[in-house]
Amino acid sequence: MHLPRRVRSFKLFFILILIFFIFCGFAGCAEKINSAVKTPKGSILHTEIHETPQSALSGSISKTEIPVSSQPTPTAPDPNRPYMPTRDAGDAKMLRGRCVVFDVYLSDKLSSFSCSERQQEMFKEYLALSYLSDKADISGIPLNFIYEQTGLSYDHAVDFLIPSDISDPAWVQPLYETIREQYKFNKISSAYYADNISVYFHINKSGRSYSLQCDGSCYFHEISVIYANGLDTCGNPVISEEFDYIHELLHQFGAIDLYYPNQPDDPRIAMAEAEFPNDIMRVYSYDMHTATLSEADLYAIGWRDAVPEKDVIYILPLEDKQ
Repeated sequence: MHLPRRVRSFKLFFILILIFFIFCGFAGCAEKINSAVKTPKGSILHTEIHETPQSALSGSISKTEIPVSSQPTPTAPDPNRPYMPTRDAGDAKMLRGRCVVFDVYLSDKLSSFSCSERQQEMFKEYLALSYLSDKADISGIPLNFIYEQTGLSYDHAVDFLIPSDISDPAWVQPLYETIREQYKFNKISSAYYADNISVYFHINKSGRSYSLQCDGSCYFHEISVIYANGLDTCGNPVISEEFDYIHELLHQFGAIDLYYPNQPDDPRIAMAEAEFPNDIMRVYSYDMHTATLSEADLYAIGWRDAVPEKDVIYILPLEDKQ
């Protein structure tokens, strides 16, 4: 049976229109797929894959609440910009995201904390973490400290005399390894979905507080040793304030001393005093309202992706500065 010429033409026309719409639909889907993976020229593609803290590798899951758009750019060494080995290293990588703080109140045969003394230290720590949280909020940095909650605070007695000499920190790492295993820090930090882990060792003695930093090769666990009574430059006891907690925590997250204690002849000492006289990493402050954070500090703790050219000199190793 032969269809009339007009019917055959209409049928052919209908088939061509159907093919056209099918092709357009496929092209539109392809364009949507391409647009989902393209980024503007020169931009950095951020992902939602976050590096799991090394201390939580045993079957743990690391999550984050930081929006993708607020993630820092990669911090691998780049010859075209300054790099600090203490930055983005160890358990306390960057001061952002969910930071779990472990508090260990140590005691030996000569020292321990009473209930009221422990509460005093807790209050100073609260002031310190609140100060940093406020600074982060002003800077648009997502930061959430998790501390003094279930499984995060311990009393621990040791069978040796805890030294108060900063030049003898060899006891800190072995003790931390013991405590870390005994109280299952890995499991606890995973339960709190920690992006970073910070540790305070509290000691009810007079001494100069200090921190062990991770530089990618030397230490792995960052720890701050906080003495309830500090020492001034003459060796006289002074009550430690929230400043000690702030200063030492910033060390854990990569900041360095801008008074260069191991380099007394370093010309940067006078330069830093002139440029940022009230910097938290340079001078002790009893009034945190007058304390400041330099661009070098902010870069070290992950709140900046780069350092202004004029401040690069403050973070370079001594042998590299020009």
